[in-house]
Amino acid sequence: MFEDFINALQNFKTNKTRTFLSLLGIVIGVTAVVIVTTMASSLDASMKRIFSRFTLDMMILEHWQIAPRKLPFNEEFRRELTENVDGIKNIFYFYDFNERILRTNFSTDARISACEQGAIEANRYEIDYGTSLLPADFANGAHKVVLGKSIAETLFPEGNAVGKTITLNTNKANFTLTVAGVLKHKDVWTYSPDRTIFIPRTFVSKKIKPVQRIFRADIQLINENDADKVSRLIRDYTDKKTGVQNALWVSSAKSMLQENNKILVIVNIVLTSIAAISLLVGGIGIMNIMIVTVTERKHEIGMRKALGASNADIRNQFLVESATLTLTGGTVGVILGILICFFVINFVFPKDFEFVFAFNLTGTIVAFIVSVSTGIFFGLNPALKAAHLDPVEALSD
Repeated sequence: MFEDFINALQNFKTNKTRTFLSLLGIVIGVTAVVIVTTMASSLDASMKRIFSRFTLDMMILEHWQIAPRKLPFNEEFRRELTENVDGIKNIFYFYDFNERILRTNFSTDARISACEQGAIEANRYEIDYGTSLLPADFANGAHKVVLGKSIAETLFPEGNAVGKTITLNTNKANFTLTVAGVLKHKDVWTYSPDRTIFIPRTFVSKKIKPVQRIFRADIQLINENDADKVSRLIRDYTDKKTGVQNALWVSSAKSMLQENNKILVIVNIVLTSIAAISLLVGGIGIMNIMIVTVTERKHEIGMRKALGASNADIRNQFLVESATLTLTGGTVGVILGILICFFVINFVFPKDFEFVFAFNLTGTIVAFIVSVSTGIFFGLNPALKAAHLDPVEALSD
């Protein structure tokens, strides 16, 4: 077998152009498959890295097809939803409105989010400095707020906003609020906290709007991997309760990630299948080359048979040559595919794309094995043809 391998390399050296053209088909095919699978893995890893910064065990529930008065977000709805839908840990209501915020010579329009106890922590909003809203603040409706990072920088360019006051300008009255803490920046898929001021909902109930029409609820899951299941259960329950299809809009970062992964799998299969066709074309090219080789080397085959070589020896000789071609082409294709992906991801895409290089070991191994198998499969017919040549006829040509 080793002798056949050495002979194969010598034959390749003798027919350089033919060998190069045969290798080219396999190299292109393997390179294409490696590029497709590695780019798909890199895209998947990049998406997971981006989504990992989000709060994956939280879902947002909002009114969509029906008015809030037909399905109000109240204590009854909170209790019924928790009882009828498995997988829910907590439900937090938010009353959001926009108002003007004043502070001596500074002012800005801000989104005021009247939240419930535990909502800030459940959303993984971290305090940059100061403290979050305390249970006593929610119980008493305290005049205290937590500022988003951008709001704090606008109103307090000198820094250190904790303990200082801002004025909430409403139609009813102006309210003086004390800053308890400032949030760190956080990447979210919706409702950025950076331009938000968080305030106890009990304060809004007591001082601004006793009866609130809640449009948004944040749902904390027991297990983030149940996002799709819980979304489906919520839709089924609310659709049945209201008689309206898609009565509520349910969204979560985890569901978005899972949906994107499904799309990626389909796209990866399609593109890999297309790329694999070039492997088939390369295999057919090798078969044609090997048939020509057998025809040209009839005299050599006849000599070997006359000297006692068996049909199996002749068959193995040509199979080894065919497999060596695809083995070499597969190796070159794998290396070339990895280098192209690495270069494109690290030097072509802008840095702010956050594209991560993720080598797809499984796809690469499969491409390599298929390339070698292709050589053996398509080389089998020429090898059998060579093995069954009559030595007398071969030598007479």
